[in-house]
Amino acid sequence: MNVAALLKEFDDLGILVSPNGDRLQVDAPCGVVNDRLRHELKIHKPDILSFLRRAEAEKALDLIRERGYVPVKSGSLDGQIVLFVRDEPAQIPDRWDGTITYTLSELENLRGCDIDTLRRVHEIKQIFGGRVADDIPIDQMQDPGGTL
Repeated sequence: MNVAALLKEFDDLGILVSPNGDRLQVDAPCGVVNDRLRHELKIHKPDILSFLRRAEAEKALDLIRERGYVPVKSGSLDGQIVLFVRDEPAQIPDRWDGTITYTLSELENLRGCDIDTLRRVHEIKQIFGGRVADDIPIDQMQDPGGTL
């Protein structure tokens, strides 16, 4: 069974499946999730996570294009809120002042990085601010002092 069909079946049964870090969160009416569905969740978990993350990313991109920004609670960064914004200036509400911000260009530069590199880049942005440059390969970023 493909992931889209499986998620449609879950939806038809009133089962809500959402990504929560590297786990799936399943909210279902009592008694609806049977052994077969548990098995399907277990064997298709990586594909389901990937599918749901892509869907969330597409929704976030639509919001960024529409209003210029979108706040995201990152499961990979211990639940921190990060702000994704268009590359050109956007009107961002005052309540997001001080939030670590990534432009679409920065996100493109970070595509394909492993989670440890992403966390290191995020920590550097927290400490020093700034932007992820597109002319410096992220995969060559090193921490000579071993502190970040």
